[in-house]
Order: sequence, then C-alpha cells, then structure tokens
Amino acid sequence: MTLSLRHLAMPFVVGCALVIGASIGRAATPITFDTYPNGTAISAQYLAQGVKFSSFGSPCTIFLDAAEATSSPNILVGVGGSVYRDIDVTMVDPATGLPSAAWRACHVALNVISVGWSAVTVTSFDGAGAVLQSFPLSYPAGPQNGFGKVDHLEFTTPGIAKVSMHFTNVNFGDGIGIDDVLVDFACNTPAQGSTWGRLKQLYR
Repeated sequence: MTLSLRHLAMPFVVGCALVIGASIGRAATPITFDTYPNGTAISAQYLAQGVKFSSFGSPCTIFLDAAEATSSPNILVGVGGSVYRDIDVTMVDPATGLPSAAWRACHVALNVISVGWSAVTVTSFDGAGAVLQSFPLSYPAGPQNGFGKVDHLEFTTPGIAKVSMHFTNVNFGDGIGIDDVLVDFACNTPAQGSTWGRLKQLYR
C-alpha cells in the first residue's frame, strides 16, 4: 500500500469528561493486528480488550503492509479491504460487546499509516458524541502516496467512548490505515494527567 501527509497538526480540545472508575485495573496492551491473516474481517476479535472496530457499520480488514506497518506485517484498513474508508474504534463492555458508561478510556494511542495527499481527521468523542480532541492530517507537499510516513497520535482527555478516522479528502493515489492501537481504561500515572494530546511524526 502506498500512503503519506504534510499535516496541520493542531490538537483541538473541546471538552473533558470524567473517567468512570468501574473499569480501573485493566491493563493496556497494544493491538498489532498481526495474529490474523491478510484479508480477515475485524470487528469483535478484540472484545477482551474492550474494543470493537468498524467501517461504515461493517467490519474493518487486515491489510498486509510489511513495508509500512509499525508492528510488521499487518495494519488495519476499512471495510472490504479499502484503504480509502473511515475507521471507528469503539470502547465497549467486553461482556456484552456494547458501549457502556463504565467503559470509557482515559488514553488512546495509535499510529496512522501512510498519509499523503489524502486528508483525514482523527477525533476522540465522549459518550454523548461531543468532541474531546481532534487531529487533522494532510501532506499536500507529498509524496502523493505518503509511503513510509507514520503519525503517532495520543488522546489523553479522559472519558473516551470512540476514536474515529474520517477521510475529509480522498486522493486515489494515497491510501491510509492504522496500527498499534492502545486503549487504556486505567490511567493512574502522571504522564496521563494532561488534557492536551500529543502528536509526533515518526519517519521510518
């Protein structure tokens, strides 16, 4: 897959919800998407970690991209294997697979893989659908396909019910996916005290 971005990384914090204490004690383990083969439809496979993945209401897809994955060989892309479709990461109760006020994350981190001339916005929402933080990403200076570029995003405003990657402009020479998703329901360290997310560009 070929992908990248020259972005306008301006974190936008609109509000701060309280994290619910019922989920304290859950350890955060990065989701690497490397335990399933290329082409696998991904939705509820990570329920044990309190997470579901979707793309326009359908499962997302494992995509073999060993040259760009931050934990090789796989990344996650949209429905039907499309590298031009939105991705939603929804926090859920592992017992029911449904969103719950008792399962709100205080920290979500992920890598956006290969943003180039396309434009995406990655946003965290609270349980009422209000925006917590938002990162617009685009690299109009190229390369068009964004090959090898990684945007590491961290959402640290607590009360996160969902994180969405939404295409605001699609350039069909540039496809995008995600990798190494970490969802933390028990942030008790000083490092997670900030209400401002961090954005780092990692070049491989």
